[in-house]
Amino acid sequence: MAKCFTKLCGLWNKNRGNTSIVILCTIIIIILLSAVITDIGYSAVMRYQLANGARMTALKGAELLAVDKTKAEESIRAFAVSKVRDLNRLEIKVSGSGKELTVSMGRSFDYIFLKHIGFKRKQICSRMTAKLSSISSYKGIRPFAVESRYLVMGKRCELTNKVENESKTIPFTAIKLGDDTYSTDIIYGYGKKVSIGDYYYTMEGDNDTEKESLLHTLESCTHKPGCTYLEYNKSCPRLMVVPVVQSRDEEIKRVCVIGFSTFFMESMESSNDSLRIKGRFIRQIVDSDTSDDISDFGLMGIRLVD
Repeated sequence: MAKCFTKLCGLWNKNRGNTSIVILCTIIIIILLSAVITDIGYSAVMRYQLANGARMTALKGAELLAVDKTKAEESIRAFAVSKVRDLNRLEIKVSGSGKELTVSMGRSFDYIFLKHIGFKRKQICSRMTAKLSSISSYKGIRPFAVESRYLVMGKRCELTNKVENESKTIPFTAIKLGDDTYSTDIIYGYGKKVSIGDYYYTMEGDNDTEKESLLHTLESCTHKPGCTYLEYNKSCPRLMVVPVVQSRDEEIKRVCVIGFSTFFMESMESSNDSLRIKGRFIRQIVDSDTSDDISDFGLMGIRLVD
């Protein structure tokens, strides 16, 4: 009986030792797998952050490129460094047309756990291209059509409802956009999308309505500090997107939309029979449909290109 008990105790001790080895090996494997999974996840996060930084830099760069090509690269580099830490590679390439911007950036990082078993620093790279294109359709235009031959970006000018010989004045034509009132379209913009190739009939604008509506628009800008054509809130009501048209057809009194431009209204003057809207045509980036087959009238959109 004693011998049987001794054998059973021996078997138990032997099995217990094997079990301990199995448990120990299992724990080690779990720890190693956890370390690998953690570092894989960490690597994915680093790649995502870099790709997101390249995307934001490309979008911001294209926006800066549209406004001022000469100072764009310096500002783009500063923006990239502020968005992505520890960059060791940053390349910015602008196409010959000035409408396409490619950002290539890279950085390295240490693994959290795998570095302790010999894995070296990991170098990752990301590349993104943003392209500027003219807007092909827009919702919210004002009912003032301007002929393309008069457009000059950045210079102070006056839109007027009377044809004058002064070089700084640009005649506009009132157009009937839809069922909304003329005043509503001036203050808030037309509520439906207008596209390239659309035709609209011209009409005789009402000087009093134009004056009151534009005054309301000016007073609606309450941003502090006040908006200027160089620094403005993107939702400022003084940013008026107007349709650019071909020379109007005097016989049937209609115009064809060939593009869109943004006019920043600075002030307004009115007399008994005429109206002068003072401001500048500026370059602006908006989120809308774009096309590469349209002339550049200043209103642009940005899309990312693979």
